Amino acid sequence: MQFCLDQTGADYQCGKESSLALDAFLSASRPTRCEFSSRDRYGRYVGTCFRADGKDVNRWMVESGYAINRDNPNRGLYAAAQEVARSIGAGMWRGHRRAERTGAVVEE
Repeated sequence: MQFCLDQTGADYQCGKESSLALDAFLSASRPTRCEFSSRDRYGRYVGTCFRADGKDVNRWMVESGYAINRDNPNRGLYAAAQEVARSIGAGMWRGHRRAERTGAVVEE
């Protein structure tokens, strides 16, 4: 599990919150289609997913503050969406991710 810090500095399960939000977002328009472009260094698929109505799932996750824009392989693709999420304090940006404060993601 990934934990984040809220506005008061208290821990909350931001990974679980993100998972529940994603489930609700996907259930609004099924099926989901993904286009894979590569694999990461751990062998996981990397790509972009879309709901049946055409909405970009990756973009929604980042702009809602439930995921971060990674520099690779889609360098900067969602950077603007992340800045919007940060500026309005959406999702994990309402406080601080532990990774930003300590340099490491805390998992349980």
